[in-house]
Amino acid sequence: MTQDEADRLMGLNKIIDKTIQFPPQNKMAVYEASAIQGPEEFEVRVNRKGRLELFRCTFQESFLKKTILVRVDLDEDKPHLNPDREKIVGPHIHLYREGYDDRWAFLINDHIPQISMDSNLIDNFKHFCRFCNVLVNHLEQTIE
Repeated sequence: MTQDEADRLMGLNKIIDKTIQFPPQNKMAVYEASAIQGPEEFEVRVNRKGRLELFRCTFQESFLKKTILVRVDLDEDKPHLNPDREKIVGPHIHLYREGYDDRWAFLINDHIPQISMDSNLIDNFKHFCRFCNVLVNHLEQTIE
């Protein structure tokens, strides 16, 4: 996929019509999102699988179930190594880059400063959805 196409897809306004229930710890939830004006289909994932850390979570927006456009990793301890060998430590965001897919990461505050390890996961998910132009009709406000 070209960078222009990825940027176009990220810029589309999307909607999730289904009620989103935040998954409990060690579970994942996947929701279909549709472009508001167009045929494009997306997936939004909330992944809480993995280590037993209460606030570890990954939010992801994909196109056609395979191309990751945006991924946010909320984890203070797990570093990410970029293709240029730069190490990113702390909560970070992966953005699609032509030729590298989602292998580049940046500190979360450089792109979505509202997301914080001090905030609750639901608020962080809302900020992620705004960044991805995803309208959520109904989001359960509780987390197990």
